[in-house]
Amino acid sequence: MSSTSELDRNQLLKQHNITKEEFVKANLDWALLDQIRAHHRQSLPDLQPIANYLSQRLQHAPGVHSLKVRVKKTEHLIAKIIRKKIDQGDQEFTVDSYPKHITDLIGLRALHLFKTDWKEIHGYVLKNWNLNEKPIAYVREGDPQNFLDDFRAQDCEVVIHPFGYRSIHYVLKCCPDKVTYLAELQVRTIFEEGWSEIDHHVRYPRLSSDKYLADFLSILNRLSGNADEMASFVERLKHFSQDHAEAIAERDKRIQKVEAELGKVISDLKISQKEKDNLKTRIDELKKSTIRQGGFGYISDSLSEINDAVLSRIKTTDSYLQLSNVLSRTQQCSVCKNIYTTSPGYLSYSIDNVCSDCRSDEASDLTINRDIRPGDR
Repeated sequence: MSSTSELDRNQLLKQHNITKEEFVKANLDWALLDQIRAHHRQSLPDLQPIANYLSQRLQHAPGVHSLKVRVKKTEHLIAKIIRKKIDQGDQEFTVDSYPKHITDLIGLRALHLFKTDWKEIHGYVLKNWNLNEKPIAYVREGDPQNFLDDFRAQDCEVVIHPFGYRSIHYVLKCCPDKVTYLAELQVRTIFEEGWSEIDHHVRYPRLSSDKYLADFLSILNRLSGNADEMASFVERLKHFSQDHAEAIAERDKRIQKVEAELGKVISDLKISQKEKDNLKTRIDELKKSTIRQGGFGYISDSLSEINDAVLSRIKTTDSYLQLSNVLSRTQQCSVCKNIYTTSPGYLSYSIDNVCSDCRSDEASDLTINRDIRPGDR
């Protein structure tokens, strides 16, 4: 076993911004660190296959957009032990105990697109691995309460990070043989990853005391949080647009069906051909107006105009009743189960099978407000 030279030791401390005074405070023996260093190097052939296996498994986790994996380098391990001793003087390290205290000898980072995706990853992790400790959700001071409550509801320990770092940390237990290996999994959004990489580059390994750097990193942190909020909004907007398009397509089908029935009734009416042609022309004009304006409410209003235009030209009671059967429908309310009659002016309501009494109810209004015409609000 070779030991680090005095020059190597000084370079290691300098590279990781650890002063000689801090090393003395850590009360560590270089001989012990050399033993740990040698042991870790011998363990690398065992750690890498486990890291590869975890990476392959997590790539299939729902919600994971991309994955990073690494095995901690030996010099980084030694520097981390020194820093831990500086910050937590009572922690003892030996060749046998260091793998229990340094839980990120194998490190994985799962990135997801939208803030809510973490729940799917969380469920996958709990289903497939035992944890060495309770998951920790690092949050930024001032994050919404419902955001924190979601973590607690999933049995995560919520910790406010002093630099606004947002991430969920898991320590996985892996037992491919008689030895139990620990691996640290970090789960965060791609925007948080961008900020944390920059923050890590500037601050790490010893926290920067430059006030200007700290202020700009704080601004960048808030921007990454805003980007996450915008991404979540875009995702919700996408689903709304899809639902909106499907609703319009369904409504168009129903309108086409009414148009076909109207055409048949008009053809059978006992009125002159000129009056029939006038009715059909008026219906076509209103249909084109509806397509140009393109709103749910306009569709309902235009059908009301069709109703008025047609019925105003009908001279006989029998003909009036014929059209009433097409333009007015009797059906059962999906909420109160009462029977009610619809008309073209309320075709949008009839699609949801909700009567006017239930439409006025505040609770029901929450589920059907996408169909309410502008003038009804």
